[in-house]
Amino acid sequence: MRVGVALACDGINSAVRRQFYPDEDLAFEGINTWRGVARSKPILDGHTYIRIGSIKTGKLVIYPIADNVDGKGTQLVNFTGEAPLFGRPKNDWNKPAKLEDFLPIYESWRFDWLDVPQFLRNSEIVLEYPMVDRDPVERWTFGRVTLVGDAAHPMYQRGSNGSAQALIDARVLADLIKASDDPLAALAAYEQARLAVTRKIVHTNRTTPPDPGRAAHALHQAVCKLHDTAPALPSRWAAYIHSGA
Repeated sequence: MRVGVALACDGINSAVRRQFYPDEDLAFEGINTWRGVARSKPILDGHTYIRIGSIKTGKLVIYPIADNVDGKGTQLVNFTGEAPLFGRPKNDWNKPAKLEDFLPIYESWRFDWLDVPQFLRNSEIVLEYPMVDRDPVERWTFGRVTLVGDAAHPMYQRGSNGSAQALIDARVLADLIKASDDPLAALAAYEQARLAVTRKIVHTNRTTPPDPGRAAHALHQAVCKLHDTAPALPSRWAAYIHSGA
């Protein structure tokens, strides 16, 4: 097959990237993750994205993905747990996980609106993943071949940055290729436009996660203030939006 350009969109374990960087390895800093699905009665209003805790001590993200799966109002609810387990090897990739590996982190997390340990015990399936990225490289484009998305700039899965940046890559590439008669020049311009920006995001995701800090604290304070001015607003809203900052 002969083509004008080749765009490597084959993810964090990109085979194309490995041709240019054969000695590279994944970067792991001690944070493991677990993802699963549990059956549950609707939590709060049944349509809420919940984030509890901090990456510093243990974090849990919970949200519904399917309604009334049994005709009795039960939902399928997705969850992602993240925790620093320094001294332990990184989790395997997309492999079945053991509940006992992470349940102790959340054993005391019991609220009037959710018993977290029991919720996790109701899991139908749990998979484990390491929280990994790769060190930014100096070059993505090699002649008519360039890297895109996670093949170019794999980053921690925080705030959907990985998918968002891949979409921006695609938009920039499409515009540049459409506007140019020279595909090599378009690929070079794409790298020039995107490489430094995404390098900064990779490093920021490592050093400044979205959980602790001013943004989370400001959100918590805003919800508390709203509750003060609108007493009908459930006080628990402040509790589950607060991320532990």
